[in-house]
Amino acid sequence: MIKMRRGLMISRKKKIRRKKYLASSQTALLIKPESRLSISAAAEHAGGKIIGEEVSQNMEREHIYYQKGGQGGEIKMPAPGPALYEDQSQSREAKISDKAEPKISEKADQTLNIRESRIADSLLMQLEDEVIGFINRRLEEHVVKRIKGLLVPVAKLSLKVRKLRKTLSDEAAEYLTDLEDDLDYILENSKVERISPQVGEKFDPSLHEEVDFAWDPDQEEAKILATVRDGFFWEYNREMIIKPQVVVNRRLLA
Repeated sequence: MIKMRRGLMISRKKKIRRKKYLASSQTALLIKPESRLSISAAAEHAGGKIIGEEVSQNMEREHIYYQKGGQGGEIKMPAPGPALYEDQSQSREAKISDKAEPKISEKADQTLNIRESRIADSLLMQLEDEVIGFINRRLEEHVVKRIKGLLVPVAKLSLKVRKLRKTLSDEAAEYLTDLEDDLDYILENSKVERISPQVGEKFDPSLHEEVDFAWDPDQEEAKILATVRDGFFWEYNREMIIKPQVVVNRRLLA
C-alpha cells in the first residue's frame, strides 16, 4: 500500500521499527533510534530537514521517494555502517582528545616542576657551599691572626734571650739556654723557622729589613753585608712574621 504524506511517496512495509530520515537536495541520512546523534545535529550536518518517516523491516537498505517540482526521484540510503556514524566517531575522538590533553598538560607541568625543583636544589647547594666556604675562610683568617699574635711575642722573646745570653758569662748564660731551647721548641712545632741571611745574599725588601748600609767594592750592590738580627718565617701562612735586620751594600752618596 502506497500513501502520500507531505509531498512524499513512501513505501510502507511491516511495522517492525520506526526510523527517522533527513534529506536535502543532494543527500539523505538514516538516523537509528539507538544512535546518540541528535536529529537536529544530523539535520545541520546534512544541510536539510526531516522529510518523512518509514516503517520497514529491511535493515540493509532503505528507500525514500522524494517528489520535487512534480517529478519523483529515488534517493538510495546507504546500508548501516561506520559511514553513518562518522560524526559520532569524530565526536567520540574529540572527547578522547579533550581528555588526553589535560593528562598531557598535567604530565608536562609535573616534569617542569621536577626540573624547577632540581634547579632550586642545585642553586641551594651552591649557595650553601659558598656560605660554608666563606665561613671557613673567615674562621681560618681569624685563627691565623690569633696564632700569629701568639707566635710573634714568642719569637721576639727568643731573640731577646739569645741576645742577652751572648752578653753573659758562660755560667750565667747556662740558665738562659734552657729557656731559649723551650722557646725554639714551641716555634718549631708551630712551623716557624728561624731565618739568618748569609753575607752575599741579594737583599729583598719583602723578606728583609734594611737597618743600615755600607759600601764594599768586593760585593755587588744591593747584597747583604751583615745580619743584625735573625728573623722568623711561618711556613703555614707563607709569611715572614719577623723580618731579619740586615746591612745592605750601597754606594755612599756624595
